[in-house]
Amino acid sequence: MSLDDDAAEVARWIAANVVAERERQGMSQEELAEVAGIDIGTLQRLERATQSPSLRTIVGVAKALRKPAGELFAEATFRGRGRGRPRRAPGS
Repeated sequence: MSLDDDAAEVARWIAANVVAERERQGMSQEELAEVAGIDIGTLQRLERATQSPSLRTIVGVAKALRKPAGELFAEATFRGRGRGRPRRAPGS
């Protein structure tokens, strides 16, 4: 595995851990972004693992979630999310 591959994997772990904790706490993306002091787009990119977050962003998100920043780096299973809103079931 290359350094880029390793970094991408860690970004996916961070994404999975942030999403899981945010959802566990019943927070919306907007609420978390506001408390963390970051732009909603930054949080969305972090949660999709499409951008490597800065250390400042990671620390801000961890503080907003009331978790040690190191816990966001724990190995986790990434649930990649599609773009946009969930699709409606046929006939809805």
